[in-house]
Amino acid sequence: MTAFDWHSGEITRATPITRSYRSTQKVRRFFKAECGDSFKFDRAFMAWLNAAVGKTMADAVDEWHRRQAMK
Repeated sequence: MTAFDWHSGEITRATPITRSYRSTQKVRRFFKAECGDSFKFDRAFMAWLNAAVGKTMADAVDEWHRRQAMK
């Protein structure tokens, strides 16, 4: 199994978060499209992403919304 290319691969809600996950500009564009212009990475969310191997980008979007609702 080859590592997902977070720079050029197609990122969808179904994309699994892999050990090779990187917060690229393409990932940022995906989150802005899914979460809105107020999307920003923070340390806690980035740590969650790095520990979320096996979850999907849809899970990550849901987690970001959950964290925003708690603020």
